[in-house]
Amino acid sequence: MFRPSLLGIVLTLAVLAWLAAPATPATAQPQTGAIQGQVNDASGKPVPNFTLRLQRFPQRDLQRNHAGQTPGPASLQDGRMQTVATATTDSNGKFSMTNLKPGDYVLVGGNKSIGFVYHDVSVQPGQTTTVQVTLVKP
Repeated sequence: MFRPSLLGIVLTLAVLAWLAAPATPATAQPQTGAIQGQVNDASGKPVPNFTLRLQRFPQRDLQRNHAGQTPGPASLQDGRMQTVATATTDSNGKFSMTNLKPGDYVLVGGNKSIGFVYHDVSVQPGQTTTVQVTLVKP
C-alpha cells in the first residue's frame, strides 16, 4: 500500500499553489502617462480659461501603405488628427491631462484675440511631461 510522505504532500501543495497563482509580471509597468504645464501670453503673463486639445494622427496613417511606402507629409497633414484629451487652464494658466497612452502628440489651441499654440509633446508610460507654452499672435 502506498503511503505518501509529509515531504511529498508539502511539495504537491506548493506546486498546486504556484499553478493557481495569477500570472502577473514581476515588474508591472504603468501603461499611461500625463502632461502638465502652463500657458503664457507673448508678454509672459499666465493665460486663464484657455482650452487646449491634445491631438494625434490615427495609427493607420502612420503605417505603410499597400505599396510599402510610408505616407508623406501631405497625407499626415490633411486634417485627420484625432483629439484624445482636452484641458482648460486654471486662474494661473496651469493645466494637466492624465491617463494618456504613450506616444507623440500635438498640443493645440487658440483664437485670434489671444494667440495660438501648436506644440509637439511626447508621453512616456509612468511619467509626467511638463511643458511651458507661449501663445503666438497671428
